[in-house]
Amino acid sequence: MATGAAKLTQFFTQTTSTPDKTFAIACLQLCEVSYLPFANIPAAVAAMPPLPGGGQWQCPWVAQDSDQSNLALVALYCTAPGTVPDLAVVTIRGTDFSITDAWGTVEQVWEDGDCTKQVPLPWAAADPARVAEGTLEGFDVICGLSANGQSLEAYLTNLVNAPANADLALVVNGHSLGGCVTTVFAPGLRAKLQPSNVPVMPVTFAAPTAGNADFAAYFQQQFPQALRYASSLDAIPKAWGDLSSLETVYQPCGQTVPDVVYAGVIGFETLMHLADVSYMQPAATTLPAACSGTAQTWYDEALYQHHPSTYMQLLGGTDIPSMPTLVMAGGTPATGAQATVGSLAAVINTVKTKI
Repeated sequence: MATGAAKLTQFFTQTTSTPDKTFAIACLQLCEVSYLPFANIPAAVAAMPPLPGGGQWQCPWVAQDSDQSNLALVALYCTAPGTVPDLAVVTIRGTDFSITDAWGTVEQVWEDGDCTKQVPLPWAAADPARVAEGTLEGFDVICGLSANGQSLEAYLTNLVNAPANADLALVVNGHSLGGCVTTVFAPGLRAKLQPSNVPVMPVTFAAPTAGNADFAAYFQQQFPQALRYASSLDAIPKAWGDLSSLETVYQPCGQTVPDVVYAGVIGFETLMHLADVSYMQPAATTLPAACSGTAQTWYDEALYQHHPSTYMQLLGGTDIPSMPTLVMAGGTPATGAQATVGSLAAVINTVKTKI
């Protein structure tokens, strides 16, 4: 097997230039793993299928904060047991409303919906790039998560500086809110790991927008080969740079935008105008999607289009064995590990007090 950096480049080249999406599928499977019950995550990573050429996944580090609002894991990929890793994939969990801590749910809504204040990047303060304050707060929390007595930042620093890991490559990966935080975590991690020359590459699925047009340009300059995927019918990536399209996104599916969503769009646009902030997505690959055919409500359709299983279908991959099949019944979103989509209604209801 090639060195970690060479292998990473190979997979990214394959994924962006040909129909082969093997590496992206593996990253999305890790996103699915991140939504499983905390205790099940290491075993689920170890059970993941190998990449082409053979090898094995392992999860030596996984942590969540005390209110369960943020979770991250590190998956190492080795060509054989006992060998040094070629790849380290940091996966940041997205919004998960199946957690048991009510305050953790509030924290997730805040990180999702705090779009009216933008702040500079601490490691590039002179750059005009600005990101949502809630996203940067999520970045700080993820860096400080601790497992086995080591924060994520300390664990990764020790990992890349170990002499045996000279050819290691780092991937930062996330779905939904995890993808949004990934777009900030990847450049922040690269800055924190200097002067290490370890390559860092971000992979995102269904990510809402993290920052302004200057941040989008900054991100694309930093990571021209980044893999970013957004379904053509997913409402979540349209926040916060294309809110007006939420009014019509599911008209082809026969679903009219609910009044609360329509009011929320107007409210958010007004708040952002008053705060003089705007958002733009970095370049992403659009995955052509089709209507679910079974959704009974606008929210059902949004859940279906945003769910990791739907993205897996669009990529031509297979869900991890422990990932439940998406089910919608009577207009009620599925629960437990299926409820991986952040409730747009919850975000809108939270912000109504600001309008």
